[in-house]
Amino acid sequence: LLRVGGNSGLAGKVDRFGGVTVDLAEVGLPADISEDAFSRLLRDSLSQWKAEGRMAVWLRVPMPLSRCAAAASSHGFTFHHARGEHAMLALWLGESESRLPGFATHQVGVAGAVVDESSGKVLVVQDKNKTKNAWKFPGGLSDPGENIGECHISREEN
Repeated sequence: LLRVGGNSGLAGKVDRFGGVTVDLAEVGLPADISEDAFSRLLRDSLSQWKAEGRMAVWLRVPMPLSRCAAAASSHGFTFHHARGEHAMLALWLGESESRLPGFATHQVGVAGAVVDESSGKVLVVQDKNKTKNAWKFPGGLSDPGENIGECHISREEN
């Protein structure tokens, strides 16, 4: 557990996208923590993360603490995936529509080369929040079930 300004909060790891990941097996919660106590702790943590400008929260919930998933759902968390002995819950904190990825089965990326034939120049872009000095052709990931041709056109327009 982490104390911030006299308030209790959950300790997590900040990722390169501005999100925070909390593994409940590693934060030192009492084994018998009640749903109400966890809900209050999570509420305080969410307030802190919002104040810090975090974009998302990933909450890894081990089976022995599965009662915490119900408390998390009352704060807007949803199941992202479950694997073995844990469930991963997610909450988008941003003002815009959620940009959290679905659970991966596979990803299809598309990109387009834009060439100015008169000058020989090629359009390249940099992703926000990613490695600096890493250039690429404009593109993105297709949505599940999206036609690859339509995806290429829509990503190129963006």
